[in-house]
Amino acid sequence: MTAIKVDIANLTSQAVTLRPTDLLLENADNLQARVEFAQRMSRIVRVWDAASALDTPLAQLIRDLRQNVLARDPDYKAIESSASRISEALGTDGDPLPLVEQQLALTEAPLEPRLSRNRRNSHIRRILAWKTIFRQAWRESRELSNGVCRR
Repeated sequence: MTAIKVDIANLTSQAVTLRPTDLLLENADNLQARVEFAQRMSRIVRVWDAASALDTPLAQLIRDLRQNVLARDPDYKAIESSASRISEALGTDGDPLPLVEQQLALTEAPLEPRLSRNRRNSHIRRILAWKTIFRQAWRESRELSNGVCRR
């Protein structure tokens, strides 16, 4: 189950522009997470800004991801591939954002809430579920942030 809270950013007689505010996520194992979209995106923008000033392999991967995300007609497979390359470079199956912030020597930013458990699960299952949840959230939030709902 996934729910996305949105605000109406613009309303005309022909179109409505929606902006996500919170992502409420749950997977088949009943792992739940709430992601505050603005907070997460502010952290991502900080990372993008820092990477633009660096000449390292990780910074290049981040610039590639940024370019794919901001493309006029985003290719979601390219976005997912770029994000996966960052995770692989950092050697993580979990959320790479805190590791990226650490590698780029960014000051500590507030973290999103951790996943909570409705029933007992192993540590590895939680990590893998986290990665799956954020991939899904990334796709859905990207679609909403760029999408316009037509009447």
